[in-house]
Amino acid sequence: MSSADQASQRQGRRRFDAVHLWSATVTGAAALGIALYSLVAMQAEPKTDVTLPHVVRIAQGSEVRLYLQPTMSTRHRTQTVEVIDGARLKVRGKDASPSKPVPAFYWDELGSFSYNVGSNDLTYQRIADPAPLLVTQDKPQQPLMLFVAERWAFRPGRYEGELTLQRSGGRGTITCGFCIHITADVVVKFQSGGQGMFFEFRNDRPRTSTESPDSSCYEH
Repeated sequence: MSSADQASQRQGRRRFDAVHLWSATVTGAAALGIALYSLVAMQAEPKTDVTLPHVVRIAQGSEVRLYLQPTMSTRHRTQTVEVIDGARLKVRGKDASPSKPVPAFYWDELGSFSYNVGSNDLTYQRIADPAPLLVTQDKPQQPLMLFVAERWAFRPGRYEGELTLQRSGGRGTITCGFCIHITADVVVKFQSGGQGMFFEFRNDRPRTSTESPDSSCYEH
């Protein structure tokens, strides 16, 4: 083999070694970046999404009972578990004076509905007292929460509602707004049904362009 061929081989090996080293360095840097990103993501606070349902149910007698079933979920896996340890509900008439007291709804209990095929209706069952809810990527929550307001009643009109969920560990609260449209006919139904009969309100019925602004609210 000539000296020229030997020099060409040595140059080829050097190029191969340089490319191999560069490739290994890039691969290692990418792996390190992914590991660091995963570590930071795992240690980050969970980002919990809360979505209100398309249906709420209300009963009104000596007190107001509002059945609300939000969905709580997180899209990211973290080492920190999200804990919802409290909930508040505020409802105020759209045209109510700011100085007028807001009804004090409190989270009374957790429950569930069962469907009766024969009578084509729902039956409510109490499951537990209010308790912290653990939310992870693998375990979203969809609790049926019963809120109660004593010594208060819905009258005809539009109401602005606000659900506030309290997070453990000093994290900020999560707030979801909604509205409810109560008609005079609904108030009559409340009075005839009494405390034990709840009525369904939806916000997903098909709408027309001529409907009132209240068409985005929960309506019976």
